Amino acid sequence: MKLKIAFHFSHNMVSLSMIYWTGFKIKLLRDHLSVTRTDLAEYLKLPPRLLRHIEECNLVVDREPSILLNRLAGFRKWTSQDIKIYKKKCGLSFSRLARELNVKRSEVKGLCNSKRKYLPIKVLERLQYFVIPNAIDWSTIPWSGRGLRRILSRIKWKPAYLAKRLKVTSHTVSNWLRGATPSNKNKVLDLLLKKVKDVEWIIKQMNLPELNRRIILKDSSVVYIKKLTGGKVKSPVRKK
Repeated sequence: MKLKIAFHFSHNMVSLSMIYWTGFKIKLLRDHLSVTRTDLAEYLKLPPRLLRHIEECNLVVDREPSILLNRLAGFRKWTSQDIKIYKKKCGLSFSRLARELNVKRSEVKGLCNSKRKYLPIKVLERLQYFVIPNAIDWSTIPWSGRGLRRILSRIKWKPAYLAKRLKVTSHTVSNWLRGATPSNKNKVLDLLLKKVKDVEWIIKQMNLPELNRRIILKDSSVVYIKKLTGGKVKSPVRKK
């Protein structure tokens, strides 16, 4: 009794029910994932000429290559444009992306080339663990000058450098540090996210409550801290 295979191309995914693999189905999978025949033959541990013969004559492959093909069929499709978008949204350098993909730095620029049609299977396999982050809507996130100070302290940026990167005046950044919400909040937080690379931590800092101004009154050995509430300041009592 022959079994049938069903391909369902939905959301760049291939789902299949357990099956035998023929040359026609292998070609469908290879075209879907944008994999070369030579690269696939190396992955299946078959001679390239044999794989070509299987595809042209629609032959059935053995059990061991079928197991590898079943695994390959579960891969998510990636394109060079997807890699380029992932690099941009995560704020990665070519060197950092090369380390994550376990390839040479010189190969990464080729992988990000929009004219590239095929991707190596070893790169495609590593990409299955990556997720392209969605654009973050910062409009619902509150603004905290205190949080901005902590973020700048973590990435070791001075307010003047932040002003230079955003092409605004130092006075504008000083207002942000005092709690004034910037008109270009999305742009500011996107820039900080590229450096910090931790969305949850940034959101946590932006939710910090603002501190009221405090005056430290020193009287001999006693230190008095008084919040400015608009009321009268009581004179400190000396300890005897």
